[in-house]
Amino acid sequence: MPVPVEELREAGWPEPLINEYLGSNGQTQPILEAEHVTFSFTSKPLLSNISFAVYPGEIFGILGRSGVGKTTLLNILAGIQHSKGTITTKTTRQGFSTQYPSFYPDLSVAENCKYFARVAGLEKVRLRTLLERLGLWDTLHTPAKELSGGMKKKLDLVLALLGDPELLFLDEPTADLDPVSRQYIWRFLGHLRDQGKSIIVATHLLDEAEPHCTRVAVLHDTHIAAIGAPDDFRMRLGMRYVLRVGFESQQYGALVSSQQHYWLDDKQVLIGIRTQKEAIQLLQHALQLGESIQTLSIEQPSLQNIFSLLTQ
Repeated sequence: MPVPVEELREAGWPEPLINEYLGSNGQTQPILEAEHVTFSFTSKPLLSNISFAVYPGEIFGILGRSGVGKTTLLNILAGIQHSKGTITTKTTRQGFSTQYPSFYPDLSVAENCKYFARVAGLEKVRLRTLLERLGLWDTLHTPAKELSGGMKKKLDLVLALLGDPELLFLDEPTADLDPVSRQYIWRFLGHLRDQGKSIIVATHLLDEAEPHCTRVAVLHDTHIAAIGAPDDFRMRLGMRYVLRVGFESQQYGALVSSQQHYWLDDKQVLIGIRTQKEAIQLLQHALQLGESIQTLSIEQPSLQNIFSLLTQ
């Protein structure tokens, strides 16, 4: 399942990475492939026939609502959870950071790092570089339980990176963090991506995934509803703008009866349109219907908009 070079450039891949990972046939080779992954929990299907590939040097987002199976899919990809289907990886150098702390709270930062390095059979670890990069060097002898929430997330990330993995699995890496810590984590992940590492992130924070993920897979109702770069979704759906309208009556059936892409949000209706002329026509139609317009705006379609449309 190759990704065209033009798409990689548009997604922001550095040119050296594109050149490095181009195969002899002019196509990138995936570092991980999932084929027909299927998983049931207590006889209830959770994942059905999931197939996709992840390529070197990209941040690949797995998006979905709570309980849709993001963590389960991440565990399957990492080989932690058994399932039907096939997972093929081109590297054994992998790291995993769970949604919740996986370290020992009574051990210090240094003791945790040494313990997990020993368990992984690592003889040489560039510990100081990692800790300094993530702002943890000054907490070296601090018990992990005394770290702030953001510092605990960073420690989990350090532990996942001890073996210098080529493929990194992250489950909700910025959940419950303050905005500054979230941006710090994403900048660091961007730095890892620039080094050629592949990162698979499961998250429900769509506003964060949109600017940072090379591509995303939208998980919904046991299947992947869509996969690609956020801009790809906009082009496929033909949505250049989103018209947000709020009627006093909150009755939108007549307005959207001929519209292909629309969804409700906080007592308003959002309509995907191609041109601003369409917006004018819709407003004229609303006035003809005798509706009292309370709110009105034209927006660029966000990943949240697209997600709402794909999963309604």
